[in-house]
Amino acid sequence: MAPVGKALDSEVGLDATPAGRAALVPLDQTPLTAIERHVVTFSESGILCLSERDITAVSQLQLARLAPNSATLVLDLDLSGNRISELSHSELLSLRALTVLDLSANQLEHIPPAICQLEALEELNMNRNMILAPNVPTAEEMALGLRRLRELDLSNNRLAFLPEGLLGLPALQRLDLSRNRMEHSTLRATAVHPAAGDAPAPWACLTTLDLSHNGMVRVPTLLAHCAVLRKLDLSHNRLPDVPPDLGAMHELEHLALVANRLRALPLALGRARALHTMPLGDNPLLTRPPPLVVALGTKVRTPVRGRAWRAGPGPRVARRSGACLLYTSPSPRD
Repeated sequence: MAPVGKALDSEVGLDATPAGRAALVPLDQTPLTAIERHVVTFSESGILCLSERDITAVSQLQLARLAPNSATLVLDLDLSGNRISELSHSELLSLRALTVLDLSANQLEHIPPAICQLEALEELNMNRNMILAPNVPTAEEMALGLRRLRELDLSNNRLAFLPEGLLGLPALQRLDLSRNRMEHSTLRATAVHPAAGDAPAPWACLTTLDLSHNGMVRVPTLLAHCAVLRKLDLSHNRLPDVPPDLGAMHELEHLALVANRLRALPLALGRARALHTMPLGDNPLLTRPPPLVVALGTKVRTPVRGRAWRAGPGPRVARRSGACLLYTSPSPRD
């Protein structure tokens, strides 16, 4: 007759040997993989970190079988650095409570429509994949499923243009599209037709947008409609000019224009009242910032090459600071 402890361990699926006394195994006695052991151990904590585990499919986590009661408690899932190329609806059924999902450095060629069923998702990281713009869900699908998404990282992918589907994210605050291939991005706000008349304007909540390192030759006209945008990075592109419409962005505080092909800045940019930092380095064709921009107290940074720029007429000052010129309004006591 087997010892009582041994019998009980068999019933609950425990390996009763001294070396593996606390190791959970399925009732069919199949040993758990390292990934499955991690799921069993940490699923109740709400955080699963399974980066760089050579995972090819979310089904390998066996959440429904190993942690049927705690799978719905998982809030943060890190699957970065694996070999995932697809996500199915069935694989995400038990992860509807997710608020943070990291799928960076995988082999995804599109944003899987299944992600749109994660209605609690707030942060999604998909940088360093192979995502193409045509393979992005529609704006309607995004709006219905990802109503709470606040942060989206799609940097280091293969996006050839700004996907219309991204405009359907009503709560989006931070968007990183840097290091893609959006050379000729011309998306307009009129490209999106809200399902309801009282639907918010595209990117009504967006405060930070990174479009750097894209080889862009023009600024998307949509940006002028981002009423609360505070930080815009357009550096390391091929922009010959900046549209005057950006001057209507009254919340804009930081505008990065480093490493472009700028010749001049529009006077209308001076209407951006909150603008206080505008890096301009590595624009060898740029002759000077407009006095109106300087008059509003904007700091304009550019490497000192040859004759220094002048701040123009009026009681404004230009002073050197290391390898840069800072154009600032004088303090009240000046």
